[in-house]
Amino acid sequence: MAESINAIQSANGFNVNSSLPLITLLLSIFGLSIVADAIQQSEMNDWYVGA
Repeated sequence: MAESINAIQSANGFNVNSSLPLITLLLSIFGLSIVADAIQQSEMNDWYVGA
């Protein structure tokens, strides 16, 4: 999911957080997948706000 977010951000000229896939993977491994989901949702929300 995080790689797809980065690809969409790159294609549309948004700032890309290249460490997003690693961050979300590590959070998921340590049982904090809800936090990883929240971070990914925040990145997707930025598309609509135009940040």
